[in-house]
Amino acid sequence: MTLAFDQPFQVDRSGPPGTVTLKGQGIEIRLEGVEAEQLPASVPSLNIEDTQQGARRLLNLRAGSAVYPVILAHWRIHQPLPDLYAASLARHAPSAAERWAARLLVATAALPGATTLYRAWHAWRSR
Repeated sequence: MTLAFDQPFQVDRSGPPGTVTLKGQGIEIRLEGVEAEQLPASVPSLNIEDTQQGARRLLNLRAGSAVYPVILAHWRIHQPLPDLYAASLARHAPSAAERWAARLLVATAALPGATTLYRAWHAWRSR
């Protein structure tokens, strides 16, 4: 399978060990279970060639004339869509008064009777 992307990607190695993320404009390619990689900090464009080698995968990442072979367990394309859920989840967000009450309850959690206060607040909020 071959995929081509005509956009620059930044290579991010700050995730969990064995995970490399290629971050583009509105798209992320996550490489997981990476055993060997020699990727630069950024690539101007990207062609991905996926081949199976036994239980592991060999991914040839082509950036111009350079080829970067990556041995890994699996990879996936992630396209974050935060606006998709923002409108539907907005009505479930706590109000300013509820956030203040929650901060107060957490601050007083170690005091005697805090569980009674928390139960009363939760019963009032759940009605």
